[in-house]
Amino acid sequence: MAPATDGSLMGVEVLDCSQSLSGAFCAATLERMGAQVVHLDFLGVPAGTESAFLDSWLRDSEMYRDYLGRSGENHRIDLSEATGRDALRELASRADVILEDSRQPLLLTAGIDVASFHNGRPAPIVASVTPHGRSGPRRDDLASDLTLFHGAGPGHAVPGLVADPRTMGPLRLGSHQGLMVGGLVAAINVVAAVFARSRQPAAVVTVDVSCHEALVNSYRQSLGTFAYYGGGMGRDLAFGRGAGGMVDHRNLKCKNGYFNIAWGGVQQWDSLKGLLGNPEWMEDQDLATPAQRYRNWVRIVPRLEEWTAEFEKEHLLYLCQGWRIPCAPVNEGVDVLAQDVLEFRGFWRSEPVDGGPIAMPGLPSRREYPALPAESN
Repeated sequence: MAPATDGSLMGVEVLDCSQSLSGAFCAATLERMGAQVVHLDFLGVPAGTESAFLDSWLRDSEMYRDYLGRSGENHRIDLSEATGRDALRELASRADVILEDSRQPLLLTAGIDVASFHNGRPAPIVASVTPHGRSGPRRDDLASDLTLFHGAGPGHAVPGLVADPRTMGPLRLGSHQGLMVGGLVAAINVVAAVFARSRQPAAVVTVDVSCHEALVNSYRQSLGTFAYYGGGMGRDLAFGRGAGGMVDHRNLKCKNGYFNIAWGGVQQWDSLKGLLGNPEWMEDQDLATPAQRYRNWVRIVPRLEEWTAEFEKEHLLYLCQGWRIPCAPVNEGVDVLAQDVLEFRGFWRSEPVDGGPIAMPGLPSRREYPALPAESN
């Protein structure tokens, strides 16, 4: 594999096995740096190896096609057929970088051992970009841009400062920035791995990117404030500055903050009705369709908040997940600092300050290099 020169990845071949916006954004970034990208679309994907991101609908959007500009070589592969698996093995054997975003490692599940590919040439860099990384208690969880954005903490800071934070809830940003941040971090780490390949080219290098950690890392200044002072500026207009955003009526007040529930869609509404015991008000004909519900949100939110006000975020997460309702706690810095998944993956680093060390966000990825052989005397 030719090393990157002059800020480009000329001579580097990337096999894009991703099926989400995070993976596509990573591939597009590498392509714009000169890499040759081979894009794959799959049929017959084995159970457990589908994308870990709930954004498959984006693949048919104009933004996905035009903005990301999948201009490289494209193949459609049926993994339920032996010929399809053979084609994937052949494409993977010539790749310098293999990019994936599946719940379980796609090539491994398909019986493809990338460690056997080198045969005198550098083994590939295998880069995974998933919601919560390849290790830890949430490694198998699915996620969307919305749940990542709020679960990592930045949602609490949008739209910044408001006149009455007790009644004016957190918002969400436009576009799909949570997914793109993860893709960008993956691209940065792939470039770093390309430069480091000379250490031991015969061994596979893995890049493990957590979109959750990438977003937590973007919130580092506020988290540092929470860690050092035991609190933050909050969202009150009397303190500091803010930024704009769009209203999200799915953020509902609960016992210990806000909780985000997606209630507008048909399946979401039906599941929520079941969870709430089919209350009479949810049968109102003015709330019968998604369009009607969004037009009449002022009638829905107070009713839902009568229910959410009885519970804390953690219990609401347990209840809603039991009914397969898309949801996420709208976390603040103090919530993020207490998350076991970040502690498990060694995300935090200790920063010495006056009065004792504090926890600060570390790198939102893992790169594993094989141990170098001991030098002979």
